Amino acid sequence: MSEPIVLRPYQVEAIKKTALAVKKNETNKFIWVVATGAGKTVMFSELASRIIKRRQKKILILAHREELLRQAKNKILDANPDLDVGIEQAESSVDAENNHDVIIASVPTLGREGSLRIQKFDPKEFGLVIIDEAHHSSAKSYMNILRYFGLLKPQPTEDEDQGYRAQQVGPEPEENTDWNRSCILLGVTATPSRTDNKGINLIFDEIVFEYHLITGIKENFLAPIHAYRIKTAIDLSDVKKTAGDFNLSQLEEKTNVRDRNELVVKAYQELTPGKQALVFAGGVDHALELEKTFNAAGITASSIFGTTDGDTRTERLKAFLDKKIKIMVNFGVLTEGVDIPSIDVVLMARPTISGILYNQMLGRGCRLYPGKEYLTIIDFVDNTKRQKLITVASLLGKPNAIDFQGMDILSAQQDLDDLQEVAPGLDLEEVDVTKIKELIEKAKLNIEEVDLIGAVRKEPPLAAYSTYEWQKYNEDSYKLSLGTEKDTGIKYSFFIEESLIGKFLVKRHTYDSNEKKGMGTVDIGTYKNLATAVTEADKYIQANHSSVLGLISSDAKWRKDKPTDPQREWLRKFNVADAVIAKMTKGDATRALSRFFASKKRPNFNASNSSPKPKQTKLNI
Repeated sequence: MSEPIVLRPYQVEAIKKTALAVKKNETNKFIWVVATGAGKTVMFSELASRIIKRRQKKILILAHREELLRQAKNKILDANPDLDVGIEQAESSVDAENNHDVIIASVPTLGREGSLRIQKFDPKEFGLVIIDEAHHSSAKSYMNILRYFGLLKPQPTEDEDQGYRAQQVGPEPEENTDWNRSCILLGVTATPSRTDNKGINLIFDEIVFEYHLITGIKENFLAPIHAYRIKTAIDLSDVKKTAGDFNLSQLEEKTNVRDRNELVVKAYQELTPGKQALVFAGGVDHALELEKTFNAAGITASSIFGTTDGDTRTERLKAFLDKKIKIMVNFGVLTEGVDIPSIDVVLMARPTISGILYNQMLGRGCRLYPGKEYLTIIDFVDNTKRQKLITVASLLGKPNAIDFQGMDILSAQQDLDDLQEVAPGLDLEEVDVTKIKELIEKAKLNIEEVDLIGAVRKEPPLAAYSTYEWQKYNEDSYKLSLGTEKDTGIKYSFFIEESLIGKFLVKRHTYDSNEKKGMGTVDIGTYKNLATAVTEADKYIQANHSSVLGLISSDAKWRKDKPTDPQREWLRKFNVADAVIAKMTKGDATRALSRFFASKKRPNFNASNSSPKPKQTKLNI
């Protein structure tokens, strides 16, 4: 018999927070955001067990792939061997009497239009419905199942949500589809990105728990990550986008070329020789060619993909687990539902613009394993002008072109955050990550030209809700900087961010200018719309930071004064003409500089008095 599973502290916290949210009875539709590798199946298995014992109700778990169905069944039985667990998928069908405690069902089987198999289930007998990989949940097949179980909430009208018609993929729901309020609906996803979880706000109401990759690494539940970025000569600019990612046939045609495949092998040989490596390919032919290229270089490799038969797949995976082969190349198989904690290296030979997919690929190697000090990620970055590739740096909220040069990403992230506080206009893509501490000390930056004409006196983006100088920070967030306190050197910044279910989070970040170190972020509140979030944030600032109100107010008298000498100097560094500066007020200068520093576009070093260009990971090819 296997050892009983002991829940980790954050897993216990997830269940407690869910129980409290259910007790509040404001909604029955919840989301967990849980990093790949953090044990989500163990978590919802424990929740399922408690629902069965306390409510005497059945559990339905929905997944879209066979591997996920089998994994869920095994994990539930490991944690609760006394439970009766059945699978509803293709030839596997639970008995007509439906006496199982837990039914793990294939979404294509139950959710296809006109399916009769779903009709043997009585929705009133179920106390919990779990959607694994919940980013799929707004698809028509999922909505069909939720409608049958009385869990599909009323959809917004066109007047209420102009974006709804673009997001909707299923038919218009019938009236009264949200009748089963005693049943809990729980979705689990690996990323909080609204882009990756498109339409998820149509299904769920509340995020009750979040546990991200970086937190898992900091708390020693996931492996530390060291990263490299290898630039290729391949251009993906004309590869089309399909279903949220690159068109696979076009992508494979571009990436499955000899020079690039040899580059992948060389990267492994020079950066991580002899280690157990998992390679993600862009297609079946690409996987086969990479396998051949590794073997030709004297490195034992095998490959698996969707059409590999079950026995062969099992045999090859066992050989990899037993370390009889060093390299496992795969396409479309090992992104979900397979745990291989002994992996030391993940080679991202398949470029992607999907944060969900990238998280899943990276997550295959994030689990801890005896003797494994850290996971190495090697990103192969192709040229593209139309799409933004996802890399390790993207997961940290940094420009994707940053090369960590094999550094620990958490250490590098802290240094990059500190550098941005000292030099907010700096282009991080131009930074040598091994020299960040030197740059923080020097903080002597020259900034490239930016066009301020016509933009200086535009109202702040939140002017309709606030009289303070909120600035656009990125696609889904806004920032208000309160400046630095002279006595303490403490700098406060407020952020408003839109969550994946369309609610708005207000956070306060604290930075110590004397120590040049971030002091953490505090959650102020979560609100149903942007107007309320801005109003509540302003109230908090008024109550707790009243001394700076004159600084951040859009109509403060000082804004009519002439720019200060430091402001003029900064504007000149932007190559703003003296004739333009002469027409500006102090308020114009402040707003212009704030907008530039908050923009995604970061200026380059001036070659005349900057640090050297960043080193890139070079290979002898």
